[in-house]
Amino acid sequence: MRFTHFARSLGARALPLLFVASFLLVARRARADDTILCPSVDGSKPRLAEIDARRRLAFVREVMADQAHRARTWSLAWTVTGLALSAGNYTRAALADTRDDRIAPLVGGTTALFIPGGILVQPLQVMAHQRTLEAELALLSPAEGAAGICAALARAERFFAESAANEAFKAGIATHLFVIGGNSAIALFLGLGFDQWRNALINGGGGLLISEFQIFTQPTGAVTELARYRRGELEKTSASSLPVRIVPWIAQGGAGLAAFGTF
Repeated sequence: MRFTHFARSLGARALPLLFVASFLLVARRARADDTILCPSVDGSKPRLAEIDARRRLAFVREVMADQAHRARTWSLAWTVTGLALSAGNYTRAALADTRDDRIAPLVGGTTALFIPGGILVQPLQVMAHQRTLEAELALLSPAEGAAGICAALARAERFFAESAANEAFKAGIATHLFVIGGNSAIALFLGLGFDQWRNALINGGGGLLISEFQIFTQPTGAVTELARYRRGELEKTSASSLPVRIVPWIAQGGAGLAAFGTF
């Protein structure tokens, strides 16, 4: 009699525990079934395909937003710098006493306009790609299925790869060669055309330094973050580049750039 009573009491106590265990098992299975896996991009490690697609998409969006913000800041800073350098040189030309004294600042002021002109004609692609990506993702339903999420992820990864390739190209060897050739041409124009070799050295050398500094400060975080993404390393980190600030500098007898930063 006592054994029967004990068994019934034990069963009554174990029933809630059994219910909780069953609930946890079902919840764990539901969470596992809720994972969305999408194919990995070309050149990536197998580990990437094992990561939930929503986590991958969140990583891509975060990097794109970060790089777009940096690209806009960089573009604005260098546009203002180019316009300030141009205005400073044109002011020097207007105040010059002789025709020969006007030549070098006129050339310097005109070539300085290539800075904002280049940014306007060929901006960093990450800015447009990030806006397009966010506009497309805003159209997704909160209950979007696996097929829709994988399609959105594939498009986001394409924008990511194109932005990284664009950053790499604009900071690559071809761009360095272009600015070396362009500033050398300016120096030869002043030297051979007007026999102003001192001004040729100043304008050509100064222009080269400014151009290289512009390349040096350009955002390139998408390049390193894409490589990390393809390895399946999605731990949060900063995609920041060297924190350098540039401002135009104009003083009596010359104009240039002032740079400062933290290292």
